[in-house]
Amino acid sequence: MPNINDIKKHNKQFEDEFYRALGKFNVFYEQVMHDIGMVIHNTLVFRYGLKGEIAWTVIADLSAEQLQTLLRSIIVQTLTDLEQMEKMIINDIFKQIKNLQQVRNDLIHRMWHVEWGTPGEVKSDVHSYKVKKTKEGFTFKGGAETLEVLNDMIVEETHILWLVERLWVLMMPLPPDKTAPVFDKQFVTENGTIRCAPKVRTYKGRETLHLLPEKVRKIYGLESDSN
Repeated sequence: MPNINDIKKHNKQFEDEFYRALGKFNVFYEQVMHDIGMVIHNTLVFRYGLKGEIAWTVIADLSAEQLQTLLRSIIVQTLTDLEQMEKMIINDIFKQIKNLQQVRNDLIHRMWHVEWGTPGEVKSDVHSYKVKKTKEGFTFKGGAETLEVLNDMIVEETHILWLVERLWVLMMPLPPDKTAPVFDKQFVTENGTIRCAPKVRTYKGRETLHLLPEKVRKIYGLESDSN
């Protein structure tokens, strides 16, 4: 049986890792929403010729819900010749983003008991709760999360970041001498969920940078070995 000092050391390490994972989850979530805004901004500027300052004004202070709604509307107006399967892929991507938003809101707006516990107890999860309204008045919604579950959520966010990047590439205008990437080659289905194809799973996908207009690459400091 571990002594009390070993338990304290373990628990302190667990608490630090939990705080780190919870913070990283929220940072990655904001990265997803930021990138959605950038897809909107870049589409308005590089596809429709809007001034950059106007495009920034369009997306400034928009909520996560508003960013998603606006991007979906722009996609519908821009990618007008999508086949049914391609529309299903788009719908699945936004379903994943919406689910991430709900999970994030549920996790962040909670009372977390990270440093609470019974003396001598070896920690393996963290309890939390929030107060929810009901027809009867209110209820406490509680639960416990493990570090493994939080890290799995971060992996899920990474997949969603890749998906948003694919939308970014598909929405960008192409020079006359470039061929647009084949839509369904950008995605695969894994366990019934749409994922970014493994060959383009490099955030800010270097394999596809050469497809973007030179002006876009220069503005954002994106370089590619293929030109």
